[in-house]
Amino acid sequence: MSPPNRLKYDPNPHFGHVSNLDKALAFVGYVVVAVQAVFFFLVRFLRSKSGPLRKELVYFLVPKFIHWLPTSVIRRGSVRSARAFTSHRYGDRLAAFPEVIDRPEFSGIWVTKPGFTRASKPRDADVVLIYVHGGGYVTGLPEQYACMLLRMAERIEAKGQRVAIFALRYSLAPERRFPTQLLQAAACWDYVVGEMGVLPERVALSGDSAGASIILSMLVHMSHPLVGVERVKRPARPGRGIFLQSPWVNPVDETGYDDNQGADVISVATLRAWTVAAVTGVEDGDVERYLEFTGPRDDWHDILPAYTWVSAGGNERFLRNITRFVEAARKAGKRVDYEVRKGEVHVWQFMESVIEGNQAMEQEFGTFGDGLMSGIDGLAKAILDAPRSK
Repeated sequence: MSPPNRLKYDPNPHFGHVSNLDKALAFVGYVVVAVQAVFFFLVRFLRSKSGPLRKELVYFLVPKFIHWLPTSVIRRGSVRSARAFTSHRYGDRLAAFPEVIDRPEFSGIWVTKPGFTRASKPRDADVVLIYVHGGGYVTGLPEQYACMLLRMAERIEAKGQRVAIFALRYSLAPERRFPTQLLQAAACWDYVVGEMGVLPERVALSGDSAGASIILSMLVHMSHPLVGVERVKRPARPGRGIFLQSPWVNPVDETGYDDNQGADVISVATLRAWTVAAVTGVEDGDVERYLEFTGPRDDWHDILPAYTWVSAGGNERFLRNITRFVEAARKAGKRVDYEVRKGEVHVWQFMESVIEGNQAMEQEFGTFGDGLMSGIDGLAKAILDAPRSK
């Protein structure tokens, strides 16, 4: 697989580059986090606490790294995250993947096509999933989600549904601010339902955090085009529904953030910095219409597809705002299934792939039932069970 900086039309040409200053800051950050980790183990030992150590440690370290490390260093870690394509579980089946799409208007990868064969055409799939990754608009790569997306594809295919998954690679802030990401998502939609010939009724959209926000922004844009942004050439609602994990449904209203006493993996300070990076310079009216989804609106019925599935963690910062979004959509007459996992954090399905992915990737293809990656399996089941519209 070619690294992101080999793309001809790379939306993030400086991704992975770390300046000497950032290297120095990162060194300090690693030292601070290492000291905090020592205290973590000490407190855990003194409390004689039992439970999944790896999970607790990851949930403890993630917010520390986000706080102390420069964005360039956090991004660099994402570059090395596509091991699933060469893993024991998938390596022999995915010799031709990922298939990179590299164009001026958008970039992305076909994670898999029907039957896990490159020769298959996406339009022959029963469901084509377009995935938009999270990362606060400032970091993340589609390859970072390979383990999660391949697991979903494997689960869906095991139930007799042929699936193709395309993961969007969009420009990151602050180098490129909103609505660049909206424009790229719209171009991706036109590519899938236009050039690839996929019927809209076979398309599902999914994303986590900021990626889920981009999906909602694109759906609003389809119905009410943003001035100055190219219209979607083939506007339609995805017939297989949308599947939003911990959606960032309001980046500007901090009153909706839950005070969870540090139980989540993101802080208000981090969210504030990401918001500044993503939307500085955007007109207030555009932010309200295309990025704020927690209040009542008279157009939800025209924007959302027939089916929406939403998940959240019981300890996550966005819980209150996500609930407000769900309530507003339901009040508008839309069907929304809402699942909250008790004790879990923001984007907990993705975190699950980080914690359990390596173990799952060393197993044989088709091996299930051991409790690994249950949240991702649940997402695949939601896609399989979703009502279909024409």
